Amino acid sequence: MKTCKILIAFLALSLLAAGAANAATDTNTLTINATVTNQATLTIGGTKTPSISFPDSDPESVLSIPSNPATLAVVAKAKTGSASNVTLTVKANGDLTSSGPAETIPISNVTWTASGTGFSAGTMNKTTAQTCGSWTGSGKYTGSYSYFLANSWTLPVGTFTQTATYTLLAP
Repeated sequence: MKTCKILIAFLALSLLAAGAANAATDTNTLTINATVTNQATLTIGGTKTPSISFPDSDPESVLSIPSNPATLAVVAKAKTGSASNVTLTVKANGDLTSSGPAETIPISNVTWTASGTGFSAGTMNKTTAQTCGSWTGSGKYTGSYSYFLANSWTLPVGTFTQTATYTLLAP
């Protein structure tokens, strides 16, 4: 009986050892994909349709009329390659024109100053887009612009308007 128990124990251990030696394994590889595209978002003055105006001022005392509001906050957000150049440009869509008699004020009379890293000052132009911001790589870039109208006794009388298009490029 004792021999039988030893024999059964031996067979049980042999079966366990044989099972471990013949164990099956399998592996599988997971492929992880992510798509990230270039993106650009621009906000000027806290809105998608900002507006400024220049009040009438005496040319003797105010040579450069500041806009109302005095400054516009600018937020340029870009997602692009780490070495890609992100640029912000502005191009006026013409000279300042009146709604009454056909009078104009050259758009080059409108200038701006800039604050914030990468933002730059300039003069409005109706034929060539002017660079007003430049950065390298992705990021959120914040700054502000202050606009001015050159004042003189030769400015025509009236109410004048024009638009300018800002373009943020994140290649």
